[in-house]
Amino acid sequence: RLTGGGLVQHGEDLTYSIVSPVSLHPSLKRAQESYRLIHATLRRALLTFEIPAELCLEQFPRGDGIVCFDSPVLHDVILGGKKIAGGAQKRSQGYLLHQGSIAWPLLASGNPGFSEDLFRLEFAKGLGDLFHLPVKETLFSAEDTGLGAPNENSRCP
Repeated sequence: RLTGGGLVQHGEDLTYSIVSPVSLHPSLKRAQESYRLIHATLRRALLTFEIPAELCLEQFPRGDGIVCFDSPVLHDVILGGKKIAGGAQKRSQGYLLHQGSIAWPLLASGNPGFSEDLFRLEFAKGLGDLFHLPVKETLFSAEDTGLGAPNENSRCP
């Protein structure tokens, strides 16, 4: 798999998912380009808070470790040479699913006052700008099972 396929041990990481029709943006058709595009948007959001994140520009051989954050791959987000964000993608029936994970404790510990809420809004605005969509925040509990299927009016990053 392009994204390495390492084990992600979610705990305090910030996780997110993006579901989009592949037709929404030409770059979403190819895995490597959509991975780069989404992570470049995440990187720009971090730069807004003066966090000098970069995209990994090399394809490293997969390390011996099985943990995702141990082995950066091309277009992962890195800070000081350490992977801080990665993701995985799947395409099916004309849609892209991108699931990402950000090593939040690593970011928060080195940046006092860095807010998850402000970052989330900045990242969402960046994705909205990228796809020419308005940002609409909808919060719900992960345990909420009463959510219906999205409709044509629920286009938001």
